[in-house]
Amino acid sequence: MMSASRKSGPGGRRLLWATSACLVAVVALLWLFRVTESDNHEDSGVIPDGVDESTQIVEYEGTRVTVPASWERMNVSACEVPDPQWGILANDPCLAESYVVFYPAPTFDPRHKPGVRRADDGRSEKAAWAGYVLTDDWAVYVRDRHKSVVRTALASVAE
Repeated sequence: MMSASRKSGPGGRRLLWATSACLVAVVALLWLFRVTESDNHEDSGVIPDGVDESTQIVEYEGTRVTVPASWERMNVSACEVPDPQWGILANDPCLAESYVVFYPAPTFDPRHKPGVRRADDGRSEKAAWAGYVLTDDWAVYVRDRHKSVVRTALASVAE
């Protein structure tokens, strides 16, 4: 007569492995859902009304960045910092809320490390996102109300 533990040995191990694999899969899916939900809470990832779904590549002195097609070159010559800038045209381009600007890298003095974070520049009471990446020549700085626009633009920067 075989004991119960011996009888269920190989089959029991397979069941244990299958159960463990299912448990790991469920935990992974729950983690993924949680991460996706928290990101969606901050930014739906959908390009909002007023921003064209298509994109354009803006190039300035050999550095390229992909931005929404609705962004245009802005005349910022009267602004405090007249560096090359593209964005959503506003009544006052010096107070634009959505834009990309090319700052000379050697003189760029950042308030924070590269990457995306909440904007704290006081340009708007609406929540906004901003960030930058450095190239050899430029600090490419992007600001928008939507985190996905900033993240996508920064990820596209190339020389």
